[in-house]
Amino acid sequence: MRTEDCIALSDDELLDATYDAVCKVAELDEDLAEKLSSLVGEWSERFAPEAARAELVRLHKGLAALRLVRDALAEDKLHDDLEGLRQRQAARQLRDTLDRR
Repeated sequence: MRTEDCIALSDDELLDATYDAVCKVAELDEDLAEKLSSLVGEWSERFAPEAARAELVRLHKGLAALRLVRDALAEDKLHDDLEGLRQRQAARQLRDTLDRR
């Protein structure tokens, strides 16, 4: 992917393309892909929280479309994952507050 192609992407598209690349890495090295996925997730939650939330919702919609989870369970899981996102955001804010002291 060329630099110009990356620049043209919206935040949501950039995050989606990044996770697609992580999936390709998983075909070669699952441990590395897991680590990369965690780092990309943390980075996106810090610097593009709206895109991270949109990616989480998109992922859940994809799982539901594949019928990998039932509707009620999917809704509960999405709720739990969004709550986890909020808790991580609060933990980062606390960390930043303590770092400023």
